[in-house]
Amino acid sequence: RGRMMTYIYLNYENMKNVVASLAGYADKAEKARSDVMTANDYSNNPSHLSNVSKLSEKVRELRDKTKEIDDRVEVAKAQSESGLSAKDESTGMISYYLPDNVEDSGKNVISANQAIVDAKKAKETTDDEELNQLLTGSAFSNKDDPVYSATFSEQMGPEGMAELADRMRRRWDIWKDNPNYPPGGNSTEEYDKKYAEYLQGLSALSGNIATASKSSVWDSDKKTAYAKNLVKLATDPNAPPYGPRSFNLLLTGGDRSVENSATVNERSMSVGGVFDKQFLLTVAQGIEEYEKSAGGYPEWMRKYNMSTSGASLAGS
Repeated sequence: RGRMMTYIYLNYENMKNVVASLAGYADKAEKARSDVMTANDYSNNPSHLSNVSKLSEKVRELRDKTKEIDDRVEVAKAQSESGLSAKDESTGMISYYLPDNVEDSGKNVISANQAIVDAKKAKETTDDEELNQLLTGSAFSNKDDPVYSATFSEQMGPEGMAELADRMRRRWDIWKDNPNYPPGGNSTEEYDKKYAEYLQGLSALSGNIATASKSSVWDSDKKTAYAKNLVKLATDPNAPPYGPRSFNLLLTGGDRSVENSATVNERSMSVGGVFDKQFLLTVAQGIEEYEKSAGGYPEWMRKYNMSTSGASLAGS
């Protein structure tokens, strides 16, 4: 196998043969161990077989390693067939994605693969309920995994993350303005449930960027570039109208300025992420430089205030 950029290349048939050989060797080793132990027991244990007993642990380690290799091979097959990774038809080589600065292990490959699959689904779905399930489910539960977070955040990009934040915000605003309570249900519980989903979805987005910003998966150049592109959501005149508000949502996990927490049903819940200090410094410097050059009332603040007041941003 060979590595080209962020892809690990392999031949599927050859690697499946390797997996089968390793599994077969483990089976033979286990049978040999069992036969020796049985023969020794039958002869009233004339030999001390402590080393033979330890063989079962080695066999288990070999089976675990074999499964790890096979998992990576199957990820490569799935990614190549779905167009998520590169393949070479002329040589039969397929590949799986692995971020830079990450160990080529089964756990990391599976984390990166899940992030790629989730990002693809997030980009393609037009169903806000499906998006809500994705963000409050897989994206939220994996937000503390550096490999998943870096991959998901990179695959989506700052503007893609901003769009997801805006869709979650609009979903909540629409329901809040016209709540649809289930017949005979508890309206307070339903309201709290919907609000918690909104915060959890935003926390998934903010938390993934935050984890990536603190991880070793992203080097300093990548962290700086991502932070600067995040700032453009608020400062670039060509950014989407929802850019400034989404910029805030991605940094705080909600329409707040300081605390990364909220109260739902009298219980405090964490929202938003805890970012790398240098990452936040880059963001702060970008906003400060823009405001100094803008003169007067910053355009991003006008857009933000209009979006939070419900005013139209058409033509912005």
